[in-house]
Amino acid sequence: MPIHDWTRVGPWVFGSFRLCWIAKLMRALNIDLLSGDIYSLITLIEEPKRQYRDSNLTIYHASDHRIIAKIEIASQQRPKPDRESILKQQDIPFILVDLHPQGVRNPDRSDSDSRNEMSVVSHSPKPIYRTLIESVTVGDKLPAMPLLIESVGYINIPLEETYLAAFESTPQLYRKLLE
Repeated sequence: MPIHDWTRVGPWVFGSFRLCWIAKLMRALNIDLLSGDIYSLITLIEEPKRQYRDSNLTIYHASDHRIIAKIEIASQQRPKPDRESILKQQDIPFILVDLHPQGVRNPDRSDSDSRNEMSVVSHSPKPIYRTLIESVTVGDKLPAMPLLIESVGYINIPLEETYLAAFESTPQLYRKLLE
C-alpha cells in the first residue's frame, strides 16, 4: 500500500495514526530487531516556550540506559524540519520520516516543486559521517532505512510494514478518505 495523502484529513487523524505507527515501530524493534541489551521506548519531547509536546522513538543501551539512536516521524504541528540544522545538532544515529508536503507547513513557499517534497532521512555521525535521503511522494512505498545501532551495526527499519500495520488501526471513515 502506498503513502497516503494525509492532507485529505485533519491533523488529529494523522496525529493518532502517527502515535500508533511509533508504537508499531517500537514493537518491531523490541521483538524482532534488537538484542536483549538494547531496547526502544516512546519518549515525550516538550518545548515549553512553544507550548509544544511531541513524541518519538528512542533507542537505549541497557547497560547504562544511554540514548544510542532515535527515530522521529514528523508531525503536522511541529515546524517543518530543516535537514541541515537537524544533521548538525545530532550526535547520534537517527531516522527522520516526514510525510507532509512542504506547503502544508509552509504555505508561503512559492516554488511548486517543493510543495510535494516529502522525505525519509537516515543519518549516522559516527564512525563515518553518512546521510541517506530518500525523497518520497504520495503513492510511493516507504523504503526500509538503515539505522546504525552501537554494537549491532546497521539494521533496516521496517517503515512500510509498520506503516501498514498502523494504518489498519485508523478508523474506517478516514481510511476510505485516504485510499
